[in-house]
Amino acid sequence: MAFSIYVDGFQKLAYLPVQSVASPLQQGVTRVGAATRPEVDWEALEQSLAELRGVHSCKVVTSDTGELAEVHVVAEGRSVQELIGEIEALFQVQAGFVPDRQKISIALLGSEKGIAEERRIELHSYSVEKTREGLRIRVELAWHHSVYAGDAEGGRSGETGPVVAAEATVRAIQAGLPDGEHLRVEEATVTRLGDTEIVLVALALQKEGGEIPLLGTSVVRGDKVEATIKACLDGLNRYLGCQTGRVGR
Repeated sequence: MAFSIYVDGFQKLAYLPVQSVASPLQQGVTRVGAATRPEVDWEALEQSLAELRGVHSCKVVTSDTGELAEVHVVAEGRSVQELIGEIEALFQVQAGFVPDRQKISIALLGSEKGIAEERRIELHSYSVEKTREGLRIRVELAWHHSVYAGDAEGGRSGETGPVVAAEATVRAIQAGLPDGEHLRVEEATVTRLGDTEIVLVALALQKEGGEIPLLGTSVVRGDKVEATIKACLDGLNRYLGCQTGRVGR
């Protein structure tokens, strides 16, 4: 799968292509299912990733058991295919395995063409209102030539702004999903990759036959609510881009 999406008109959040040309370092590499090895020095690996050409910041996230969970990279002036090849080659050399591509998220500061416009969900508008209970957020999304709205409130139970924004976004998306499909928020959080603040959102799309995990990211450019909405759209637009069968070809 290959995903490439506009954000703010000039930032592209990209996910991994299924097909890419193997670099010389990758030739002969066998992809393995194991996501970790006891001897892996994750800190050293993260430092090596940060030294790749064009990389502004990166973070390697591991599980409680020490397995690789996620790799996040923010870069500029590189193609996704080049970065994937170098990341995989680096893992092969320093960790002894090639990571599952679904665990790698690349945020590119660029302007490549996004997924098919007729499939893409766009942010139409949003509003934030402070209430006695806490916070109320309304999100309106443009999709399939229509506008879908979602509202969410938080405060009494301790929901943060990103969580409320993600919930409102998911409710707007839900209004446009086919019968039998259900989308929910698993987690929404703000973190840092070096000097870059980003929002990470984990969603789950329930469909007939199983559940599909969706991960979205967005660089915070002043407004965490807007970045959260765009992170949700990033995750779902990746899935929709895959469904078109035309992305990255």
